[in-house]
Amino acid sequence: SATGKLLPTGRPVDHLDGADGLEVSLVDASNPVVFAKAEAVGITGAESPGALDADAALMEKLDRIRRAGAVAMGLAERPEDALLSSPKVALVAPPRPFTALDGRKYEPDAFHLSVRLVSMGNFHRAITLTGARCTAVAARIPGTLLEPFVPDTGPEAGDVLIGNPSGILPLKADVKHDADGPKAVSATTFRTQ
Repeated sequence: SATGKLLPTGRPVDHLDGADGLEVSLVDASNPVVFAKAEAVGITGAESPGALDADAALMEKLDRIRRAGAVAMGLAERPEDALLSSPKVALVAPPRPFTALDGRKYEPDAFHLSVRLVSMGNFHRAITLTGARCTAVAARIPGTLLEPFVPDTGPEAGDVLIGNPSGILPLKADVKHDADGPKAVSATTFRTQ
């Protein structure tokens, strides 16, 4: 964690100053991530990374969101001081059919949520492992933008299935809840290369 807090603002949902009041979840588990609904920035969440990277207006908007998120999370004092590498921006959407970069087609019943993640100024061709772990943890925190997508809750919750440009990535996230709020215990995945 870069901020030392799972929810840097103490809230599961915030509205970003400097990004037109966009509704976001700011979560810091493995890496700080600004989560926003894909539809709020005009995409479906099923697009290819190349198509998204080519949309100059979208990329400029996402840069403003990243910078505003950095300030809200305490990673920078001013938007212009935000590092290019942190926080990441993840656009989340309900499952819809998509074709992965290898040409394989996925149907909505194969995963819980779609994620398109921006890091270092470009959309990743596969969700980063740190971004995926943060996504799975965020999905297990009550009130976040991601929680409604993942139906299983409680200590025996199943995998969080993330649809991303390279396919489906399953993760297990263990998040405990107490009087002080949520605590990320672990986030686990298996991936081959």
